[in-house]
Amino acid sequence: DNTEKIEDYFDFFLNSDSIYELNIPLIIDGELISGSYNLESLSLSDADTKTDPVLSNESIYGLDQLDAAASQFFADLESENKSLTISIPVLDDNIALPVINEVESNARLGLANQISPDNIVKGDVWPSGEDWFKFELNEPGTIIAQMDIGDRSADLKLYGPDETEIVSKEVFSSGMIHHTTSELGEYYLLVADGSLNRSYYDLIVDII
Repeated sequence: DNTEKIEDYFDFFLNSDSIYELNIPLIIDGELISGSYNLESLSLSDADTKTDPVLSNESIYGLDQLDAAASQFFADLESENKSLTISIPVLDDNIALPVINEVESNARLGLANQISPDNIVKGDVWPSGEDWFKFELNEPGTIIAQMDIGDRSADLKLYGPDETEIVSKEVFSSGMIHHTTSELGEYYLLVADGSLNRSYYDLIVDII
């Protein structure tokens, strides 16, 4: 009925119409992609269920589902509600998070700055330069690293506890990389090879 807040599970907030809204990362084909989409199915499940694993706690609503609950779900939707407009802000201008300023020199892995998730890291990188950061993963989850570098570009790379590269991407203006893992320990982020002299950037790490 969308009238109750589920504590300790999701970040709900009550909007001006007294309806709880839920914001979650939406990954499509391995990327966060903005655009307009038509709702054809909805699957809800607990990814870390504490129930008997032989029991299914997944609810599926879709046009291809034959059960009455799925049919009623779509019958109750007005046509305009089937269209989803998704925007992906990499770093909201009004985001209220602590700031960590890059400390030089962090030009190699052994000199990586210690950072924490849910902090905005502010730094700058030069062409052929490297900025290294490290953080701890204490429980399984998905590591999401997002970077805003204005009208410039730089490489954003994630390295595992064994110091080998896991995933990388050349970020133009803004972008993200992500990695789901159960391997705990120290992870590293590299911002490298800025496209123009002294490219300033904001970097944030989130673990979900």
